[in-house]
This record gives sequence, structure tokens and C-alpha cells, in this order.
Amino acid sequence: KTPSAIGVKGMNAVAANGTTDAAPCPFSQQDLEKELEDSIECLRQVGIILENYSGAQNEACYFDMMNTVVAHYGRLYSMRGAVTDRVPVKVIEDYLDKGLSPELYTKHRLQFADELYQHNKGRVDSLRLLHDHVQREVERRLGPSPIVKRIHHLAPDPMHIDHTAAGGGL
Repeated sequence: KTPSAIGVKGMNAVAANGTTDAAPCPFSQQDLEKELEDSIECLRQVGIILENYSGAQNEACYFDMMNTVVAHYGRLYSMRGAVTDRVPVKVIEDYLDKGLSPELYTKHRLQFADELYQHNKGRVDSLRLLHDHVQREVERRLGPSPIVKRIHHLAPDPMHIDHTAAGGGL
């Protein structure tokens, strides 16, 4: 499955082969949630039947329950267009398949974003220091220049050229 194939609704549904589904989904998200609950209950009952499986006398009940599970899967498949949220494939592969909470994915992504922010903030601060050092060296060796403006932390536009500094510009 592609990331765009998961969690779209109605006319925007994308099949595994990349084509769009032309018909809107007649099911609501509540219908899907109810069917999921019923499917989970059915699977729980299958587990109980398998736990108590005592041979051929329960075989008919076992196969009836398996047919019920297959029917639930068919209904879930037909309701796939009712899903409105996009779930990244990485969440499914790295978290849900391993029994981890999706909140952990969010937490890890926020930590990663914070690390990147801190790293990039350090780069920006280093560039500001370098700019200030180069500016001081240029001023020390060549004298003040009217067309170069220092970058200040509160300046609205750090790339602005100040033409009024030495009496009107160039």
C-alpha cells in the first residue's frame, strides 16, 4: 500500500494501483467503528472456541465462526472509504505492528523535530556570530561601510541595506 492509499474518503479514495474510486462511500465512520467492534468480538469468540476445541463435535461451530470472521472482513473492506484520517505507513509498520501506541510515534516525531530545531538554531547562531566577526574585521581593516548593515536579533529584515547611514547612500 502507498501512504496515499490509506485513510481517504469517498471520491478521493485511491486504490492500490493508484486509480481513484469514482463512487462516494455510503458508510459513515460510526458504521465502520461498529463493524470493527463486532469484528473484534467475533475474533474473541473464535479464540474462546479454539481454546475449548474438543474435536469433531465442535467442528461445525468452528467453521461457522470462521465464515463469520470472513464476512466481517468483507464488510470492513467494503467500508474502507469511510475512513477520513490519513495514517502514515511508518506508524503502521514501526508502531502498530509492533504493538506500540500511536502516541509514541507523535512523541518521537516531536522529539526529532525539537532536535532538528536546536541543531538549526545553533547553526543560525553560529552564522550570526560569524557575520558579526566578519563585519568587525571589515570595519577594522577598511573602515565603516555605509552599505552594510549589522544583523540584530530584533531587526525585521536582516538583509536590508541601509543607504542612509553615511549621508545618503552610494
